[in-house]
Amino acid sequence: MHKAPTEAGVLNPLINFLSTMPAPPALQEGTDYYIENGLFVFTEHFLRRRGYCCQSGCRHCPYGFVKNSQDLQGETAGKEPGVVSQDEQDGQV
Repeated sequence: MHKAPTEAGVLNPLINFLSTMPAPPALQEGTDYYIENGLFVFTEHFLRRRGYCCQSGCRHCPYGFVKNSQDLQGETAGKEPGVVSQDEQDGQV
């Protein structure tokens, strides 16, 4: 019978190292994010503190990344992420 990698010591050093790291600070609503139409929207403050661009087209991206509308598909092409029109909210689209 084979031993699991953690039992064999393959992952133990990584697990031990990660367990010594402090937990990241809790996100604070209003400072790090806000909720719009049930979606979390990260603020520029949080995105700068995170320190890198994820290239997801975040609304408040401080790194200047703009997602190309060709990268999006269907009816959402060219829309800002997390933005829903009134017709969509009313179910008329």
